[in-house]
Amino acid sequence: MKKTNIRKIIENEKGIATMESALLLTIFVVFMTYCIGFFGVVHSGILNSISARAYTFETFRNRSNLTYFRDELGTQSLHYNKYGFRAHGIISEKSPVGATDGQWYVTERTIAQGKESPTVTNRRNPNQLDQALRRETEGANPVWIKTTYGICLNQTCGDG
Repeated sequence: MKKTNIRKIIENEKGIATMESALLLTIFVVFMTYCIGFFGVVHSGILNSISARAYTFETFRNRSNLTYFRDELGTQSLHYNKYGFRAHGIISEKSPVGATDGQWYVTERTIAQGKESPTVTNRRNPNQLDQALRRETEGANPVWIKTTYGICLNQTCGDG
């Protein structure tokens, strides 16, 4: 081959736009999966906040004495004076049905949609992990959403 033919082959730019568009399309798809994931996180947080607030106001019902759970005293007359506060929140849809272990399971939302992280299924109970330890050992995917509304009933609330 002559030098001019080799130079023509090297300087040929046909097909470059196809490779660039394939790369940009891949980047766009990855970006959109993360956008959908973050939308799901924000949307779940807003809906959990609305639900917890509505549940709080439903059980408070403008009463002056909030030490009992409901107005009617049925078989479950839960008295909150021994706790010192009342908290209302939303548990996860994946929490065990009829769980009486006292655990408050958090809602989990994955950031990257379309792929399941292998640590999600093998992870320990999120309620038992320190938040700083979790970020160091397990990362931030999935996001944990735990929304609560509450009120102190006496002066000892919040002493820890």
